Amino acid sequence: MSSYEAQHILTLPAGAALDDGVFVKRSSSTWVVATATDAEGVTLSSAASGDDVNVCVAGPCDVRTTSALTVGAKIEADGDSRAVTNTGTAGRLDMGLALEAGGTTSGTIAHYARVIIPVNKIAAA
Repeated sequence: MSSYEAQHILTLPAGAALDDGVFVKRSSSTWVVATATDAEGVTLSSAASGDDVNVCVAGPCDVRTTSALTVGAKIEADGDSRAVTNTGTAGRLDMGLALEAGGTTSGTIAHYARVIIPVNKIAAA
């Protein structure tokens, strides 16, 4: 595995049901919930409330998108905890860079884009 492919992963209990590939943050010292603001990582799988979920807090990961992303675009979480191009919305952190173009969600089909979360986004465990 190349250094740019290394992921930093935390396993934490889900504070609510979570889809894979959505932005999350801690709601207390350990529970994670989907978020549009102050995101700390991306879920690597789905989880029911109370189940453990792996969260990528740095490195490349696949994130759900709701709008087209351009390679190299800075990204943030939207109101559905999915990746969109960073617009500078108050409270929404620049979560990383799009490594590939992403599509939009059509019906129940989720579209993903590979993004990289910088190491400085790692939250203390």
